Amino acid sequence: MKRAFFVFIVITLTTCQTVSADPISSLTDDQLSQIKQNCSRVKTTLARIHANDGLLRVNQGQQYETITTKLMAPLNSRIALNQLDGVDMVKTTVDYNTQLSKFRDEYRLYEEKLSNLLHIDCSNEPYNFYESIKPTRKQRARVAASVTKLNQLIDQYKSQLDTFYSKTFPTHKESPSNEQ
Repeated sequence: MKRAFFVFIVITLTTCQTVSADPISSLTDDQLSQIKQNCSRVKTTLARIHANDGLLRVNQGQQYETITTKLMAPLNSRIALNQLDGVDMVKTTVDYNTQLSKFRDEYRLYEEKLSNLLHIDCSNEPYNFYESIKPTRKQRARVAASVTKLNQLIDQYKSQLDTFYSKTFPTHKESPSNEQ
C-alpha cells in the first residue's frame, strides 16, 4: 500500500514541479503533457490504493474496535468492580477512544479526497488533478499519524497493565501480557 502510493507520488512529482505563486504558469506544457500521458497509469495506481486502503481501513478499524470493546472496557470494569486502582488504564482507554474517533474522521476525509481525485479526468484537467494530489497526500498523512497514535496508546495500555499486574500480584513472576 505505502509502496504503491510512493510510486504514484514519485511519478507525479517527477512530472510536476512545486507550484509557485502563479500556479497555472508553474506547470510547463511538457509537464502537463506528461500528466496527460501518464493519466491512465496513475489513475489505475490510485484505484488500487483506494481499494487496498479501504480494505485495510475496515480490517484495522475492526481490530481497534475489538481492542476497546472486548479488551480494555471489560478489564477496566473488572478492575473497578474489584475496587482496584486502574485509573491510569481508564484514562488511556478514554484517550484511545478519542483517538479512535479521530481515526474514523480522518479516514473519512481521506476517502472523500481520494474519491474526488479519482473523479478528476487528468487527461482533460491535468492542472486540477495535480492540485488535488497535495491535499489528498496531507490527509493520508493525518490518517497515518492517527494510526501511529492509536498504536502508541495500545503500547501505553500494555505497559500500564504490566505495572498494574506487578503491583497487584507481586508474587507472580510474569505479567499476563507476556504470557503466550
